Amino acid sequence: MAWADDFIEVIGRNAPPASTRMLEGTVTGLSPLEVRPDGSSASIKGAKWNADLVKKVKENDRVLLLHNRDNNRFYVVVRFP
Repeated sequence: MAWADDFIEVIGRNAPPASTRMLEGTVTGLSPLEVRPDGSSASIKGAKWNADLVKKVKENDRVLLLHNRDNNRFYVVVRFP
């Protein structure tokens, strides 16, 4: 997934705050929308989703999340093709 590596590199060059980390995960539910980060046994409910993703996402899709550790919020920003 070279495009994902390029995306991560661009984000890194633009210096995200140290309190923000990028995670990969899998969509585990649609109503409500849920995502499980890789390496975790629990799904996240209540993550903020990019509006375009909500229309296209399916269960088991792979997504990229931003985790803001200052306020412990998760933002789903990209769906892998």
